Amino acid sequence: ASGPGATAPWITEGMWRPAHPGQPAYLIPPVANFSAGPCGVARYPGTGLDESWDGQFLLTDFRGSSNDSLLWRFRVVPEGAGFRVADRTEWIRGVNATDVTFGPDGSVWLLDWTDGWEPAHRGRIHVLQPPPNSPRNRSAETAQLLPTGMGSLPNDRCVALLDDPDQRIRQEAQFALAERGRDAVEPLRSALALTEPVARRRHAVWALGQIARQAQRHGGLDPALALTPLLPLLADPHPGIRQTAASVLGDLRFQPAQSALITATTDSDPTVRREVALALGRVGGAEALDSLITLARQSGTDPVLRHAVVMGLLGITDAEGVLRVGQDPSPTVRLVAVVALRRMERTELSQFLADPDAAVRAEAARAIHDLPVSSALPDLARISDSRLTEPAFSRRVVNAGLRVGTPESARGLVTLATNFSLPEHLRTDALAALTAWPANAGRDRVTGLWRPVALPRRAIDAAESLAPVLTKLLQDPSDSVVAETASAAAALKLNAAGSILNALAREIRRPARVRTAALRALAELQDPQLPATVDALFATPDPEVRGLALRLAARLSGPAALPLLARVLENGTASDQQAAFAGLTRLTDPQATALLSTWMDRLLAGTVPPSIQLDLLEAAEASADPKLQQRVAQYRETLGTDPVALYLTSLQGGSAEAGQVLFQSAEVQCIRCHKLWDRGGEVGPDLSRIGSQLDRRALLESIVVPDRRLAPGYETVLVTLDDEEVHSGI
Repeated sequence: ASGPGATAPWITEGMWRPAHPGQPAYLIPPVANFSAGPCGVARYPGTGLDESWDGQFLLTDFRGSSNDSLLWRFRVVPEGAGFRVADRTEWIRGVNATDVTFGPDGSVWLLDWTDGWEPAHRGRIHVLQPPPNSPRNRSAETAQLLPTGMGSLPNDRCVALLDDPDQRIRQEAQFALAERGRDAVEPLRSALALTEPVARRRHAVWALGQIARQAQRHGGLDPALALTPLLPLLADPHPGIRQTAASVLGDLRFQPAQSALITATTDSDPTVRREVALALGRVGGAEALDSLITLARQSGTDPVLRHAVVMGLLGITDAEGVLRVGQDPSPTVRLVAVVALRRMERTELSQFLADPDAAVRAEAARAIHDLPVSSALPDLARISDSRLTEPAFSRRVVNAGLRVGTPESARGLVTLATNFSLPEHLRTDALAALTAWPANAGRDRVTGLWRPVALPRRAIDAAESLAPVLTKLLQDPSDSVVAETASAAAALKLNAAGSILNALAREIRRPARVRTAALRALAELQDPQLPATVDALFATPDPEVRGLALRLAARLSGPAALPLLARVLENGTASDQQAAFAGLTRLTDPQATALLSTWMDRLLAGTVPPSIQLDLLEAAEASADPKLQQRVAQYRETLGTDPVALYLTSLQGGSAEAGQVLFQSAEVQCIRCHKLWDRGGEVGPDLSRIGSQLDRRALLESIVVPDRRLAPGYETVLVTLDDEEVHSGI
């Protein structure tokens, strides 16, 4: 498929997923995919609860219903230069919570929306108290320190609080010391000693960084007084200290740190190497280039470390320097160079379209096409050789040809379409681009973004390119290629294809998609042989082809088609009858109105089969005849006031395939809340096997009146106690 919804790289290239092979290299992927409605998040501060809570996060998952909303509990732990989620559990379910925080005593405070999505103008706050005998319960001390602050405490007391068990106390002490500037430098330098607790040392590093930042902005102190003591910490025994020191020195762009940072690029801990690379990008200096290239080789498939190296390169060198990096024999290093050039939006990205590594080529194509780098788009559109193996690469080559819109790029698309060595999907995509050529639609076929082309494409350029090979493509062994060629011939007004298209439409051995594509093309071209072909197809055994022929008959013959449509309505199959009613909507002849009136009388008498009732009603409603509208109203009155009854005509005669497309469409967006197999949201029940769980009527009811019958586990239970207190939940 070539529409934006089907080909958007957010889905097809897994941009939404955690790191995986083939994912775009320019992004930092999510750590994990969970939570349908993330709202509030809080990290356990360190006091009030037992040690199992250390490092734990709480996340409110707001899903619009207290029955299905929950609180997740999880930790994040280092993995490579990034993180992964660990110990994820459903901690509380049944509260429609939008936010969460921890109180001074370790209690958990939940903000409850009560129910629904829209504002209910009411809410609740739940407080979950820790056990009263908890060994970590320091509620009195914490409650005293947090509200009053630590501005009045002496330096030594604040330094001592830098390793307090409670993170909030540590941060308050850090900020209090940072505000004192010069007076706190010496106590903080003393707190860096190896003999001090790690937490105290890290907060001392941050506080010294804050003092240096204030000095840079407002003067009064040489920033080096606060930052020079951090230099030895880049070789500290503890990785957390090395990481923090590199981060602070980089943030403050402390030039004297460059040599020590370059040495630290060989650190054994990947999280330290991450911060060192970022810091070198901020400190600057071409001397770090070789070390960053070495880091790039080590980044491998670690997207976080790769990002850090990219940012380092952007900070220390220009485009020429990055291009030199792009000549490295390692594809991993060249990939880093491409991502860096993407951020610069450089035309030289075209050089990497011929890279021997498929991942590097694809990344260059993403940058040129998706940003876009307009000056490099023609280079992308010219590709037509064996490099077209990676789907992300080939899709953008095809669309670049469409976007460039020159005679040369049109010929390039035809070259792709006629290359039998290329995959079928690539050839049909090239033909689909030619079909789209005259329309110059604003929405990009690959990214789905609104990106109109400034200059209109000339349809004649595409038509002249396709015409010489049209017969060859319409005789291609691939049915998909033939069907797309028929569409392209119609869009480009290639009337010379008429005789072959008529033959294809009549060819009984061809699948319906080829024959219907040929019929639609003939109708678009207003081919003089179409009426004869349509007449010949009334008896074809394929219901899809026969139905299209019936609809075209009304369009071509006007009132003369009425006898045929009347016969089909009496003796045809359900699909033929549906097509006949669709054909009647095109006719304003009094005889067509009379025929519909007869069938409406049958509907009122209860003798119309369920599979065509909806089609009959839609045809009658489309008529301007007042008597026919009166019959429609009369039938509607027989249905009563039950909302489900108003839609009973839709229970039979539909298409499961069309329904699946609608389910996932941007207009309806059922998939936002419901999952279908492995795709979709988790707010509502999983619908993957719903057809075996509910009959048609129950399915209809769940759509029209969703609150009438809730899925098991989604019902709200109301309990009234003896004292008249009411509780709701699941």
